[in-house]
Amino acid sequence: MDIAAVRENLYLGSKPDKSELKQLQQLGITLVISMLHETKAKEYQATRLGYLRLATFDFFLLPIPMRTLAKGVAVALRIMDRGGKVLVYCKFGRHRSIAMAAAILIGLGYSAEEAMKLIDRQRPEADPYIWYIKRRIEKFETYWARSPR
Repeated sequence: MDIAAVRENLYLGSKPDKSELKQLQQLGITLVISMLHETKAKEYQATRLGYLRLATFDFFLLPIPMRTLAKGVAVALRIMDRGGKVLVYCKFGRHRSIAMAAAILIGLGYSAEEAMKLIDRQRPEADPYIWYIKRRIEKFETYWARSPR
């Protein structure tokens, strides 16, 4: 299974196989956020895992919308506030999931730079500093600070 714990209640990685869903439950993960465009929700219906699909592309000409990141943060924070754990994934666990995990960290009070450093340290294969992902993370920090909650 290709996931890394960023915090005790936040994980990120590449798309888990159907055979790994039981392991996710054993880790105590209660919500899975998919950043992939294709849907695999049926795989999760037979589990106790919550599933949120935020369809995005890993392409610099199609930046992840701020409202998409904000939706993921709002749902993740509700789960975490109740003691749950969240896994965010994309195809390879290098870009889109990193942007979402950083946005969740920002929602928890981290700065964009602190979030990127933590993710980089906890998941070495992550690339939060690639320009188009870094820009999204930094923009989300400002967006979140100005958003009413």
